[in-house]
Formats: sequence, C-alpha cells, structure tokens
Amino acid sequence: MKLSRLFQAAFVLLIVAVAGAAPANAASRYRIITEGEFGFKRGNTFFALKVSSADFETRFGAAEKKTRHGEGFRLAYLAEGISVLIEDGKIRSLTFVLVPAKTERFQDYQPINATTSSGIRRETSIAEVIKTEGEPASKEEYPSLGRTILHYKSRGQEYAFTFKDGALAQIELKLIKV
Repeated sequence: MKLSRLFQAAFVLLIVAVAGAAPANAASRYRIITEGEFGFKRGNTFFALKVSSADFETRFGAAEKKTRHGEGFRLAYLAEGISVLIEDGKIRSLTFVLVPAKTERFQDYQPINATTSSGIRRETSIAEVIKTEGEPASKEEYPSLGRTILHYKSRGQEYAFTFKDGALAQIELKLIKV
C-alpha cells in the first residue's frame, strides 16, 4: 500500500513538472533595454549598466561563480544565462546567453529567455536585426568560426548581437571606455 502511494505521488509530481514547463514560445522572462539607459528588466525591476556590483547582487542575488577578469571580475549567473562584468566596482557589461557555446566561456550557462525592447529574440536572423535596428556601427565576421557580430552604439553605450552559424547566440550591453 505504501509503495502504491509513493508511485501516485511521483506520478503527480511528474504531471505537475511537465504541465509547468514553459513552451518554446513562452513570454520572455527578461526584457533587454537598448534605448535610453541600457540594462534589463526582470518583472518590474530594472537593472542598469553603471550600478554598483553590491547593489546589483543585493537586488538580483548572489552569482554562482565569481572570477577575476583583468582589473575587475565577472559574475556568472549560470542558471539565468547572464554574465556580468564588473570594473571599478560598477557594471561595465551584461551578456545574455541565448544559445550556450560548446567550447567557449559561456558553455556552462543555461539559455536565457529574453527579448530586447525592439522585439529581438533567439529566433531573430541577422537580416531581421538589421531591418529592426538599422545598419550596425560596425560588423565583425569570422567565417572559420561561423561567427558574425553586429555592433550598435548610443550615447556612450554599445550593444552587440553575436550570431553563431546564423543563430543569435548572445546579446551584450556595455559601456564604451573613453
């Protein structure tokens, strides 16, 4: 009798887990802002570039990994698909990992479910980004790696779309050093 109840409980948990799983076209959990002050929203909470790392960690939560990076450090939110570069105690860049790479620094990240303020998401092609955002300020192409990066600039800030084999893999927001 106890074994039967255990199977019933396990079955119910399985059904709840499957029913609760987000479909591929589910609404984005994060909104990446590329207008005005750059940053991102999770729910109604806005996280901007330039804020202190202490403020970010207090409001967003502790990182799963923290590593040295030049004069600063990188906060890795692996389960969220977000990498945060800190320099001089402030956020210098935010990288959103839409498709984790197998052999690069983002290989341990889970893909983020995010959309930019202009509607760009994982399924967006290079041509669609250019149609939506206009011609990039610069474009890098690495054919042997299957990588294309489109850079856009706005008031001391930059955002970039990195494509791997034609698929949007990362979106990065960063402050431009002067």
